[in-house]
Amino acid sequence: SLPYIPEDLKTTPTLVFRGENEREGAQTIDVRYHATGLGWEADYAMMLDKKARLSGWVTLRNTSGTAFTIDQLSLVAGNLNAVTTTKAMPEMAAALRMSADASGMEAQSVGDYHLYSVDDVVSLLKTDLTQIRLMSADGIDFNREYRVRSAIQRYQQPAPQEIAPSVYVSFDNSAGNELGLPLPAGNIRFYEIRGAAEILVGEARIDHTARGERVSARIGQAFDLKSRRTQTEYRRLGERAAEAEYKIRLINGSDRRTTVLVEEQLNGDWEIISQSMKGRKEDAMTYVFEVDVPASGEQEVNYTVRMNW
Repeated sequence: SLPYIPEDLKTTPTLVFRGENEREGAQTIDVRYHATGLGWEADYAMMLDKKARLSGWVTLRNTSGTAFTIDQLSLVAGNLNAVTTTKAMPEMAAALRMSADASGMEAQSVGDYHLYSVDDVVSLLKTDLTQIRLMSADGIDFNREYRVRSAIQRYQQPAPQEIAPSVYVSFDNSAGNELGLPLPAGNIRFYEIRGAAEILVGEARIDHTARGERVSARIGQAFDLKSRRTQTEYRRLGERAAEAEYKIRLINGSDRRTTVLVEEQLNGDWEIISQSMKGRKEDAMTYVFEVDVPASGEQEVNYTVRMNW
């Protein structure tokens, strides 16, 4: 209970600056204030047809508790390190400098990051999300891939593994593929065009992608493809060696021929000593078979691996 209301009473959170000018004449002070609760991320939509169309948007979030009207907005994309006593700084930082434009934003390098800036006015309401266009590209070549990856081998009589192959959409972020832009990390949703409708067929998250890099996004699992992986033999070859035989059966219930990448995860010191079709060693733990599975049919892969430890 107060007998009167003080003139300087602040009824809302307020930041007050008090300055003293020790020179004659007015002076201008440029104040930089680091506020939490402001952040952004990229959101993408890719339309899949014979060629693909990619649209990118910046989603700005304002949970600072204050509304802003910004004549210049700068967005920095990258993994910024920050020392704080509260919580880690978001991967992407927003400084009050940059804005929206229907044709997209211009990307510039700043330090080891990318700065996106377009001159315009942006209104950020408190506790609100605002979207502005980042980029747009059409006529993009893409690949749809089907991959099935085994669990890392433990070799000694594992249970049969049944799994539907994962579906991947891949494309090159290059100028020759109508892109060649630094793409900030964000969510990407994929749609297929069916007549006048755009049907959501999956979504994924991409990392920061530089010019010239390839994007490979897992969008879901195939409905009409199935795989069954079985260890058919296991033989000890003394104290520090063994052999195991595997059979991978691929079943295609669709009406189109499909290629499936079978990625076998092998552990330790290993060597493929027999195989029903030629595969390739991808890295120290992965051996890949590229299997053509006929429409409404099936295909089988058999191989034997020798392990030493």
